[in-house]
Amino acid sequence: MNGIREGQIAREKVQDDRFKANLEKAFSEKDEERLREACREFEQLFMNIMYKQMKKTVMRSEFIPESFAHETFSSMYDEELIAKASKGRGIGLAEMLYKQLSLQMHNKYISPTESQRMNKE
Repeated sequence: MNGIREGQIAREKVQDDRFKANLEKAFSEKDEERLREACREFEQLFMNIMYKQMKKTVMRSEFIPESFAHETFSSMYDEELIAKASKGRGIGLAEMLYKQLSLQMHNKYISPTESQRMNKE
C-alpha cells in the first residue's frame, strides 16, 4: 500500500509541474486558451486533493478487505471521478482563476502609456 501512496505523490508532483509550466508558457505567449487549460488543470488538482482529504474522514468497513488490488482500483476510480467532475463547469474555481489571471496577464504586458490611454477611454 505504501507503493501506491508513493505513486500518487509522484503523479501529483507531475501534475503540479505541468500546471506551473503551462501557466508560465501561457503568460509568456499571452495565450488565453493555454491559460484557461492551466486553470482547469489547477481545479482538477485542487479537487483531487480535496476529495482525498474528504475520503480520509470516512470510516473504513471490514466488508471489503483492504488489499493492493482494492487500493489500486479505488485510486484509479477516484482519479477518473475527479477528472470527470472537473470537466465542463467543474466547481467554478477554474473560471474564477482564469478571470483573475487573464486580467493580470494583460496588465503585465500593457505599457504604462497604453494603460493611461485605456483608462481615459
